[in-house]
Amino acid sequence: MLDVRKNQKKDTEYKMTENEIKKRIDDYFCNIKKVVAGRKASSGIILADYESEFDFYALCSDSSQSFEDFRIIHARTYDELKRRGYNVIIRSVKFGEYLNWLKCYGFDNTGENRAQYVARVASNQLEIPDDEL
Repeated sequence: MLDVRKNQKKDTEYKMTENEIKKRIDDYFCNIKKVVAGRKASSGIILADYESEFDFYALCSDSSQSFEDFRIIHARTYDELKRRGYNVIIRSVKFGEYLNWLKCYGFDNTGENRAQYVARVASNQLEIPDDEL
């Protein structure tokens, strides 16, 4: 079983500075520009969201940012996209549903599969047969 506690940051550990947060948001926009190239600003942009700290650390175990930093960056990214006129759609990602997805398709719990799951949820392309839920 995945031990998500190993990645949780303690209060005394490093937190991102304001400049690092701004840099991370700039990086997001560089990636978003590639995705939306040629689309109208009114087209939808989908952002994955992790409802709980547990979901975040379980599904982003190799992330260099804390859950608190993620929430700050996510909120500012959302606000900036809305300010620029994009229709922003939030997709919730939950660890329990990820485990069901693994079971349904017989996948192993790997970083690659976690990334694929998050991408599928965000793009609304996740399919799990009803009898597996």
